[in-house]
Amino acid sequence: MNVRTLARLLAGAALVVTAATACGPASPGGSPDTTGSTVPSADATPGGVPTTTTTPAVPAGERMPGSWRACDNPTAGYSIGYPGDWHTAEGQHRCSMFHPEPFEIPGQGTASRVAINTFQTDVTVATQRDRTMDPTYVTVVRDEEVTLLNRPAVRFETVSTAEDLHLGAGVRRYGYMIDDGGGGMLEVWTIAWPDETRYEDWKSIVDTASNSVRFLD
Repeated sequence: MNVRTLARLLAGAALVVTAATACGPASPGGSPDTTGSTVPSADATPGGVPTTTTTPAVPAGERMPGSWRACDNPTAGYSIGYPGDWHTAEGQHRCSMFHPEPFEIPGQGTASRVAINTFQTDVTVATQRDRTMDPTYVTVVRDEEVTLLNRPAVRFETVSTAEDLHLGAGVRRYGYMIDDGGGGMLEVWTIAWPDETRYEDWKSIVDTASNSVRFLD
């Protein structure tokens, strides 16, 4: 083999080595870019296994905005959230009434005009549902079986008829009846007379408040 032939063979081998270096695999944990530098993988561990971030599920009964407060009533056995700038009742009515403005507890036989009300009873959801949906006294707008707080519940909406001598005609109610797991139920609702303009907003508050309920041990 003469010198010229040997030189051509050596030059060809150098081209092969250069090509292999430019197109070869990236270093561990990265991928090549167009300049030949290594770009670290943001979603991979050093071993090349993609990492995942898991957001813990919010437990039922703790779902409420950060600006809300929790009202605990150990005697009644439940806790419920309400907007932090609202007012609530204390004493024997603790955690049972909530309103944007200061209010007085309605007297015996006087209908509550408070925005959000709660009512706990030993009767079942089915029994309370039958009482609430009596067609003599209300027009039923909504009557749905739902699951709330991982419990059986009923979502309802009614408008009182003229036969309701206590409320009169046109009074709207919206809320939930939630099985308390012990044979009774907790009802959370809003009520609005025909001239009340905040009814739709209060319905949204009821949705959030009902999802914030916790039954205390």
